[in-house]
Amino acid sequence: MSYENDRDETDVVFVIGSKSDRSFFDDSKAGEILTKCGVDWELSICSTHRNEPDLNTLVFRHPMAVYVTGAGMAAQLAGSIAAKTGALVPVIGVALPSAEFPNAMDALLSLTRMPPGTPVLCAGIGKPGFVNAAIAACQIVGVAREEVREALRKYREESNPPAQMGVARG
Repeated sequence: MSYENDRDETDVVFVIGSKSDRSFFDDSKAGEILTKCGVDWELSICSTHRNEPDLNTLVFRHPMAVYVTGAGMAAQLAGSIAAKTGALVPVIGVALPSAEFPNAMDALLSLTRMPPGTPVLCAGIGKPGFVNAAIAACQIVGVAREEVREALRKYREESNPPAQMGVARG
């Protein structure tokens, strides 16, 4: 049985919890990484607490996307999306600092305390976390698309000269 709706075919959906989190995403240039690798993406600002109906709509529109969330404090956005998707698609969380916890430790711990069967991958904190999440999202999309794997390989070579890219061989 096939299901048809009017959703688009976005590969990766970044979701941040508030406008104040946007600078972490913008400064990371995570969207540029995905664009360089030929991965379609979008950014939404949507809070689990303040606008859950919008979050439900977003997940309905992109049922097969890789989700990357950025949130501070309790960082419930990642777990909410994982639950709404039935834990059937990858959800990558990025812990963001807050006024109360500038080191983002509260958000980091929240991302690592998901119940069994509802995995959320944690890519790190702040700007480096978004960079790692973008690369991981390219890896996931690249499993099925050789052109994304090749573009990611090229990006990695350009951003990390071979002398710095230690490769373990055994």
